[in-house]
Amino acid sequence: MILEMVYNLEASSLNVVWSTYSNASVYVLDLRAVNSTTISPLMVMIPPTSTEMVVQGVRSGYVYDITLKVLVFWDLVCTDTKTAMTAINSVTTVSVDYSCSSGSVTATWDVVFGASLYRATAVDGTGASSNCTSASTSCQISMLKCGEKYEVRVTALFGDCSSTSNKSSMFETVPCAPANPQASYTCNSNVVVFSWQPTNNALYYVATSVDSNGMSTECRTTDIMCYFTDAECAQNYTYRVYAVTLQCNTDITEPVIVQTSPCPPTNIEAFRDCDANRAVIVWQNHQSTGLYTATIADQSADQLNCTSNTGNNCTITSLPCGKKYNVSVTYNDGNCPSASSVVSMDSVPCGPEGVGAHVNCTTGELTVFWNISTTAESYTTVISRGSGQPLYCNSTETQCSTGGLECGSSYSVTVFSITGTCKSLPSTEVTVDTLPCPPTNVTVTRTCAPHPVPVSWLASDGAKYYTAVALSSEGHRSSCTTNKTSCSLTGLHCGEVYTIGVSGVDDKCEIQQSNTVSVNTGPCAPFNVSSQLICSARAAHVSWDPSPNALSYAVEAISDGQTLTCNSSSPNCALSNLLCGQAYEIVVTATDGTCVSNYSAPFRQDQGTDFDWQLLR
Repeated sequence: MILEMVYNLEASSLNVVWSTYSNASVYVLDLRAVNSTTISPLMVMIPPTSTEMVVQGVRSGYVYDITLKVLVFWDLVCTDTKTAMTAINSVTTVSVDYSCSSGSVTATWDVVFGASLYRATAVDGTGASSNCTSASTSCQISMLKCGEKYEVRVTALFGDCSSTSNKSSMFETVPCAPANPQASYTCNSNVVVFSWQPTNNALYYVATSVDSNGMSTECRTTDIMCYFTDAECAQNYTYRVYAVTLQCNTDITEPVIVQTSPCPPTNIEAFRDCDANRAVIVWQNHQSTGLYTATIADQSADQLNCTSNTGNNCTITSLPCGKKYNVSVTYNDGNCPSASSVVSMDSVPCGPEGVGAHVNCTTGELTVFWNISTTAESYTTVISRGSGQPLYCNSTETQCSTGGLECGSSYSVTVFSITGTCKSLPSTEVTVDTLPCPPTNVTVTRTCAPHPVPVSWLASDGAKYYTAVALSSEGHRSSCTTNKTSCSLTGLHCGEVYTIGVSGVDDKCEIQQSNTVSVNTGPCAPFNVSSQLICSARAAHVSWDPSPNALSYAVEAISDGQTLTCNSSSPNCALSNLLCGQAYEIVVTATDGTCVSNYSAPFRQDQGTDFDWQLLR
């Protein structure tokens, strides 16, 4: 076998290749169309030096028998035959019809003789291709990319043979849907900004918003964003966009979902609990999840808050007094906080300032005073000590007085201002001491002059020191002062009845005197002593003025070497056994049974003169 291969270079030729035959004089190629009586055979004479020949003029799309004959000096020495098919002609026209709705293109071409099938291929700018095959003169290519420029070529096929594709047709697919759609939303705003990347050949864009209830809003723009206003709280909005071109619309983008801020709490109420000094904040539109924060802010922006995730209220304790608060409630679902409108609330009034108190030293009445509170309608003063029920004093003025306090006690005083039904926080507490109690169990030890008179008593509550006072019926006064429970009175007059009492004294007041004790001082020495001699009886009748407090008297008549006495319970006494011619010095003392007075002034009795008078009688 010397024929090596037969192949097509183009539709109207066959290329024949053989191996060299030794001593060949000439080669003869004989090409005859199989099963055709209308196509003339072709014969070609070839020099012996050639081993390849391109035979022109064959009919495209036909099967040929190719015979190679070897002549040596015109003798046929060898033949070899192969069968081959000539190439198919290319289509001469290609047209396309692109469908926006289906996203496919229909390619159409003219008939090529000998072709059993046709293959249409669409190639984009990146070299990627899609194709379809058909036995007719059209087919549809689908699965095309958006926004691409395609070139379509058609190849005629017969068996293993295919034509060239010299003709093509161009088309563009629908632009792609806008890329990178995204929505921008700021918490508690009513505006959603929906944006996207531009796409080629777009005349304008149509963006849509659909809320949770299916309500749709459309925005048409030549820009690459839309502002959707009036966004409502607690909604899930779905945003999409597509581009409109001259031919058709692009695909719509994938949805972008925005959840707007939760709806804020409504019907905010702030209740002031004056007794507990707290604020109870209540709201409506409560959600079962999320966190609620109630905030109160005063005029200086100082804030207090409380939180709740279970109920529609919370409590803020220990409020500063005298503040005006703005109250709001914020709900946070973990994404966006949502604040309510603001309501106002006053905190508990502050207690009055400048509280002071004093006790009247004479009456023991307590007076409490304070500065005016601007919002107060009235005031209540609470006066209490460690035990017992407190005393209350109500007033619409800035002072209040009350009695009934226990002596020798320390009281705590606080003042509340009253506004409506709300009682303020207590004022600064002040402490006041009542008058000391009068001393009790006053005891006087009676002594005789010139000794002082001791006085003792039991200590009284509240007294810092004591004064004992003795006051006689004649107006004489004697006193002693001490920080102990006894002292001695000096200088008491004789023959007086003294009333003795003890007073306690604190830093401010001298208090009511104790119960008094009466005591009689020793009698004074008798006055106006006189004597009348009774010579016949050798006696003298002595008399004097009575001494107060005296129970008896003692008379002494003293002469040289003789002392005469007599005693009497009355202010006179008779001396006997007087010696004639003697002068006597007569003195009298008084006694109350305990104390003896001083001697009276002496009375000189001249014995002789009276004796002579008796003789004359």
